Amino acid sequence: IMKFLESAVEGCSTRYRFIVYSIVLFSLFTEQTARFISPLAMIGGMVKEDCNDPTDNGTFCWSESTKALVLGAYFYGYTAQFLITFVAKRLGFVPLYRFWLLMSAVLQFCYPLLAGISPFALIASQVIRGMMTGVCISHNFYFARTWTIENESKGFISSIGVTCYLGNGVGPLLAGLVGTKLGWHYSFYLNGGFFLLAFCLHCTLVKVSPQDSRFMGEEEKKMYAIQLESRKYHEEVARESKLDLKNILGRVYLWAFSIYIAMYNFIYYNLYNTAPFYLNKVLKADAELISYLSISLAFLAAVCTIIASKLFQTVDKVSYRSW
Repeated sequence: IMKFLESAVEGCSTRYRFIVYSIVLFSLFTEQTARFISPLAMIGGMVKEDCNDPTDNGTFCWSESTKALVLGAYFYGYTAQFLITFVAKRLGFVPLYRFWLLMSAVLQFCYPLLAGISPFALIASQVIRGMMTGVCISHNFYFARTWTIENESKGFISSIGVTCYLGNGVGPLLAGLVGTKLGWHYSFYLNGGFFLLAFCLHCTLVKVSPQDSRFMGEEEKKMYAIQLESRKYHEEVARESKLDLKNILGRVYLWAFSIYIAMYNFIYYNLYNTAPFYLNKVLKADAELISYLSISLAFLAAVCTIIASKLFQTVDKVSYRSW
């Protein structure tokens, strides 16, 4: 696979960084897809609706509390992602990011097996995967700082938002369609395959430093060299202007952003995890219909993100104030 990837990009040396952008966004897309496969898998045959019904074709007989723990396990680990971010800062974002991709591939391949052994084995694996996702989040911002040139970082950050929403929609779609046709196991196998492909792409084509890229043209490397010198100057200025913790915590926009993130995570992730069960039990929607509704919601959110990004850029220009 790696030899094929190398030969495929050999002639793309002038815009090589855009290939790398795509690889990182594909990795993020795969992660976002993995988050919401479980609800549709449960509806699509992973868990019995009625354990006393002999005609129920579900695989596992789990209580409501066990199902809730399985669904929430990833997000319990997700709340502790800052711990792994500190580790990544010491060991290096890129090596730990690759380890996370490979680990996620293995855990998604083993998801049905772990569920068969014990729901608590599955819960433990998802807590670990959620915590390790801290590498993904921090790596994306590290990547934006290291790899993007000039104003491309704004476009890349906006692309992160769009990719997250689309991935959140494709996860249920994947589980709904693949699970209905082949069985709920295969949605996890397919997602594990995506993680493995992302790992191979990243190991082959993404280097720690852009200037170490084998297939990048000399002209593009010069652009990075100029930018590196500029960043060194700004880092020296930043070191001289020492900011204490009181100064940082006194910034209103930091608190506003923190409140927004807390409310967003509470509402959005609850909606995507619980809405499928409501639609299935109350409105009698099957997994396939729910998957189409999920991708529609995700597409709408992605479009709104693009509109908001353009709107705030326009406001910045008109008001001369950054929002």
